[in-house]
Amino acid sequence: MAEKNMTIRRIRQLDRDGVIELRRSYGQQMGIGALDSLMKCDPDGIYVAVTEDGQVQGTVAVIDMCADLSCVMLHTVRAEHQKSGLASRLWREAVEPRLGTDKNAFLICGAFHVAMYFRRFGFEVVSTECIHYIRPGAAVISSLPRSVEGVDVSRLPAPPRERFLRPLLAEPGNVVVVARRGNHSQALAGYGVVSTDISGCALLRIVYADDGAIAECIVFHLLESYEPFRNKGLTGLLLAGAGEGRGLDHKMSLETAPYVNILYRRHEPATCDYKRQFVVPV
Repeated sequence: MAEKNMTIRRIRQLDRDGVIELRRSYGQQMGIGALDSLMKCDPDGIYVAVTEDGQVQGTVAVIDMCADLSCVMLHTVRAEHQKSGLASRLWREAVEPRLGTDKNAFLICGAFHVAMYFRRFGFEVVSTECIHYIRPGAAVISSLPRSVEGVDVSRLPAPPRERFLRPLLAEPGNVVVVARRGNHSQALAGYGVVSTDISGCALLRIVYADDGAIAECIVFHLLESYEPFRNKGLTGLLLAGAGEGRGLDHKMSLETAPYVNILYRRHEPATCDYKRQFVVPV
């Protein structure tokens, strides 16, 4: 079979365009900059299945978020290789050795893939948190607050944080908004990032805030003068339970689809603060 003639190895710079083209063929959201950030963050965790002449036929990534938690993503093969065993081979040769026996990991997938990752690949803890996919299209920001009492919201470079955020914040073309308490402490109250997806649509990358009002204000300042948003609309992944659960999607008249799940390999960490995370990083 054709997949037996493929090599599974770590990604190289020469594979970059092939990976992007593969994701574009599926209409995947992740922008070009995001792949560059992943390659800077954890290049040893990204794998490709390539033909003898170097054509990318499949991908998977296992990104170490911290010492005891990894994120599995980019698990994709070309349409002609579905049900050929290539996706399973990527898992066996890349994911399983990277995770070992005991390390916890999570992945985000559509509801139609939950059974596969649950039964075949051992991600048996399904989070009760629900993610809403924003269907690409127009969104209303006039109903969002422009300011929040006691909080300064502005477009500023965010402070360096975890190693995944540092390259993401530095991606060319990204807009970063930071909210700080308007007192002597100037404590961080939230931050957000917007860029574009592969099609050029505005893509909410991160929104993390102390409460819903701050999150809404951050989104307003991210989008108010962002050209891709005005031209092509918005997409992204919202955590439905953040804030009061009827925030961004309701106020912005977003068309969303609630069929995205979070699965864990061992357990859902007690440190997950879903009430302050409004947008799932992509």
